[in-house]
Amino acid sequence: MKCSDYRKLCAQVREIEFSELKRAVEAHGGLYRFNEDERPVVMMNRDFGPEDVSVCQVSVNESGYLCMTGIPKEDISEIEVNPDEVAIGHVDFIISAIPPWCGVEDVTRQTVGSLTHDPEIVAELAATLVPALVGRGVVRSKAISDVLALAAKLTESYACADWQEHDFWETIDGECDWFLYVWDETHRREDLKEPTAATLIADKVNEMQEGVLADIRSALVLILKKAGGAVRINEHPYLGYPSIYASHARLSIPQLKGAKVGENDTVTLLTGNGPVKDPTASMPVEELLQVLDTLEYAAANNGDFQY
Repeated sequence: MKCSDYRKLCAQVREIEFSELKRAVEAHGGLYRFNEDERPVVMMNRDFGPEDVSVCQVSVNESGYLCMTGIPKEDISEIEVNPDEVAIGHVDFIISAIPPWCGVEDVTRQTVGSLTHDPEIVAELAATLVPALVGRGVVRSKAISDVLALAAKLTESYACADWQEHDFWETIDGECDWFLYVWDETHRREDLKEPTAATLIADKVNEMQEGVLADIRSALVLILKKAGGAVRINEHPYLGYPSIYASHARLSIPQLKGAKVGENDTVTLLTGNGPVKDPTASMPVEELLQVLDTLEYAAANNGDFQY
């Protein structure tokens, strides 16, 4: 019978757990050590099986990864433990044992809002986009509908906690700039006989983008050919397959299972949604670099991926 993709759901829960735990630890300066009588006990799925571990310390290293020490139930020595081994749902015990600090009392991830439920977002977008379009001599209902469509897309695509709101609006500003750029390129005034400075710069940026995409395509082909024409990614017992995310956790490719190179050096990605042929023709550079990094690591580590 058909059922839900539980591995995918567990991976989503794990991503939320670690995100909230990092937030709690960062509120204490990036490291929190529990008093001996306050140590939370969690179940960890270790190499030899499940085991209860008393968590002594949690920290965030310079690379942004969680680190943890604890004392196993059948031991008396504090050792380093792998946060990924903490059972799904048990991270809550650790976060609940960390006291509020510096005004941070709630690290729950919340959705910023939607077009129909958050008028402030609509007002912010309107204040940015509508006057800019009017300044370009555009006063048509089509322009307004485009603005509202963009607002709907943005507010449905992003989810973040209040402490990430600055990054959220920074991303929206970037989307607005891109929207105006595309509008300018699509609706150039016919009386402009000479290209403007902005147009020349935009053309240069496009040339650079094409060069970067060509480099990524060549690197993908090289990695796959060195691996015999294909790279298969092993399924993690708890996290499943790696997923590719764009800015602010917008899921782009669920379950990247591998890639292969075919005739004329055509690269095809194998994903949970089926094959993606010639990804450099449809994916932005940010996501392509994640794909490249994941495949390169898997090719060098017998199909395992870095998580």
